Amino acid sequence: MIIRQLVNECLAEASYYLESEGEAAVIDPMRNPAPYLEIARDHGAIIRYVFETHFHADFVSGHQPLAEATGATIVYGPTAAPLYKAHVAADNEEFALGKLTLRALHTPGHSLESTCYLVLDEHGQPKTLFTGDTLLIDDVGRPDLVQQVRAELTPAFLAGLQFDALRNKIAGLPDEVIIYPGHLKGSPCGTHISEGRSDTLGHQRQTNMVLDPGLNRDDFISRQTRDLPAPPPHFAFNVLLNQQGGLPAVADQAGLCLKPLLPQDFLKLQQQEEAMILDTRNLHAFPEAFIPGALFVGLEEQFSRWVGTLINNLQQPLLLVADPGTEADVVARLANIGYDSVLGYLQGSMPAWLDAGQPTEHMQLMPPNMLRQHLEQDQAIKILDLRSPEDFDGSHLPGAHQFALEYLVRNLKYLPKDQHYFLYCASGYRSLVAASYMKRAGFNMVTPIDGGLPAIRQTGIRLETELRTADE
Repeated sequence: MIIRQLVNECLAEASYYLESEGEAAVIDPMRNPAPYLEIARDHGAIIRYVFETHFHADFVSGHQPLAEATGATIVYGPTAAPLYKAHVAADNEEFALGKLTLRALHTPGHSLESTCYLVLDEHGQPKTLFTGDTLLIDDVGRPDLVQQVRAELTPAFLAGLQFDALRNKIAGLPDEVIIYPGHLKGSPCGTHISEGRSDTLGHQRQTNMVLDPGLNRDDFISRQTRDLPAPPPHFAFNVLLNQQGGLPAVADQAGLCLKPLLPQDFLKLQQQEEAMILDTRNLHAFPEAFIPGALFVGLEEQFSRWVGTLINNLQQPLLLVADPGTEADVVARLANIGYDSVLGYLQGSMPAWLDAGQPTEHMQLMPPNMLRQHLEQDQAIKILDLRSPEDFDGSHLPGAHQFALEYLVRNLKYLPKDQHYFLYCASGYRSLVAASYMKRAGFNMVTPIDGGLPAIRQTGIRLETELRTADE
């Protein structure tokens, strides 16, 4: 048995290639089929099946292009209703793959069709379990995403189904079964995911509280439905895209979008199409000079997640300003989450724009030592902490307001535009993203703090929790 885990770090998403005796299956493929085809070609194997654990919300699946390229059968779990050719498996239905057998275990909760695939060896012994979002490392998938598509499927109802599925389908499997989850730490599809890319079920019984036999159904539902952050706006659209199908492979889409544009053509197209300028350069280059009105989402860190959070229209025409040589990567990452309306990119990036004498803006970053002076002189300044509530509770600047980036996007209309805002996060990335977003919305007094909280700590400023600890 050969198992290859392919991880999209930008989405904290894991897909899998499974092979036995020259026959292969792919579980939850990303939109670009090329990596899976390459592995099969290198191994001289034939891809027989494409197994989907559910209709994914955070990315566009590559199941159809992969099936078209290989003749593989697309398999979903019970209750799925794809609008294209696929096999909807019955609960406990089995599929032969070389010397292996894959058994579909219907585990609704994250979504109604959520299904795990249990791999049995040639002796019928359980070996591995591909869990999708049903069971993550020290967590389970959120139960609130389907409600974006079907309002009657409340988080409490789905969380109850999750509890039943975990108890009835997974809890009884042997400790040595290896769990391969669909998402890793950093994915918004879970709220408590720990580090690690796989684990034994036995170890998860010790560390994952949702498998605690002492946890009752009501407490599980309460845990699963409490303090859920709003999902990125593109999630609901991706579910529908994956159910409807018909999208080209990401490689084909990238070729259509990679159109270089001279500065004058870039500006003309932006005006004609009312396109949004998306600047994906690194966080050090953007503040020095950027095109007025550009939205910054640097290609580093969780680019796809923040694009989906900030741009809620998948059909929004986009024009790119990217570091030279990264354009194809940007287009591919956008296509992975369903943003296919890229009109082109600025040829020569910002140096070409500057050489053409086109207008620019710059953004002043505040050195952390200057922030200390502001804190000492004016306790009334507005400081927004863009990290998660958990990180904020751990430590934060005195007087800071917790405004996670996704929360800021939803509540920006409630902030007065005539105040001066100082922004910080864990590295400086999210504060710069937020600052560009706020400037586009008409906030003219926005200052990111350079380097984020680690740089602030180095100034000797005592954070809020440190003050309480010192007093105790």
